[in-house]
Amino acid sequence: MALFKKPTQLDLEIERLTEALNKYEPGSPEYLRVLDAVKELSAVREAEKAHTRIDANTVANIAGSLLSIGLVMNYEQLHVIATKAWGLIGRIRR
Repeated sequence: MALFKKPTQLDLEIERLTEALNKYEPGSPEYLRVLDAVKELSAVREAEKAHTRIDANTVANIAGSLLSIGLVMNYEQLHVIATKAWGLIGRIRR
């Protein structure tokens, strides 16, 4: 279980069933039945986690884009942009 994440009902049920395994002899029908239930619930938990994960590359792309936008905005605010393109804007409107 995660240290800082509140356990879900599914996590609690898996933990309860795992502790219940200690009551039965390995190989007994009850043990195998509980073990199958733990496997099924663990598969469901992993399927839920797969849908909620965000790819690290996506996070890196977003962070890079935001950083470049911030750098450009900071540069534009601190420095005068001297370009000949501003002169063409007036000519195009006339």
